[in-house]
Amino acid sequence: MSPADQTTLSLLLQKELDRLGFGQTPVAASDESQYFAALKVWQSLNPDVKAMVGQVKVHGYQCVKGPRAELRQATADMRLWNTEYGDDKAAGLETARCIGLDLQLLRPAAWCYWQPLVSSAGWAMIRSDLAAKTIGTINPKFFVLAQFTRHIRPGRTILATGDPAVIAAFDPKSSKLVLVTVNVGAARPATFDLSAFKSVSGPVYLPMTEPNANSLYQAPLGTETARPAAADGAGRKFRSDPRNRRSCCAENYAIRAGASITVRAKVAGACQVPSANGK
Repeated sequence: MSPADQTTLSLLLQKELDRLGFGQTPVAASDESQYFAALKVWQSLNPDVKAMVGQVKVHGYQCVKGPRAELRQATADMRLWNTEYGDDKAAGLETARCIGLDLQLLRPAAWCYWQPLVSSAGWAMIRSDLAAKTIGTINPKFFVLAQFTRHIRPGRTILATGDPAVIAAFDPKSSKLVLVTVNVGAARPATFDLSAFKSVSGPVYLPMTEPNANSLYQAPLGTETARPAAADGAGRKFRSDPRNRRSCCAENYAIRAGASITVRAKVAGACQVPSANGK
């Protein structure tokens, strides 16, 4: 539907809502399949139509491309959902990259995956035949998504890191910080600068998924629970504590927030991020 037709239809909808006594009902728009289309449509709507809209919806089928930041800026502080995303890569690395870009640049209040249970080998998180009532193979993509969903729980605040490969989520009630790191290339070291926090303490839980290897939401041997090697300012490093080998995973860091909260992710020499193929 063209932007002009959407404008006409929206105004007719508002007129009918007014007639029925539901004039204050917010409208969601416009559920475009790509970010650039959503931005184009939003910019073309007249002020009367924009005043009706209480939620902007978009699909993520531009994957790692598209004007996410521009769409977020254009819609200001309006509630925004990514109502549909999917890709045909069973490993889940493409999904992880897109989630990172969405959380950092689009900043949606909700993120939805399209049909996690489906027969398609690549699109599915869990290959299924719903008509036959059968559940089949669990793709690595399922465990990749778990790295986000099991730790970034509802109500957590997403913090800016300046790096779409690093998502930081803070829970002010429990004073816990979650860091989800995505690495699609060769193994590399990474340091997380937490000096903006008033204090930092462990333990640190390190679940890991290597989509093309054997680690599917598992903690690497010897680093399941890590504790701070130092807690005295910037550039805090973390070392392994092999005495505690728990593989159940909660949050990455237990912290106490200071007055100003900023997390910057930078490459340095603190913890090893595995390669995409697990080598």
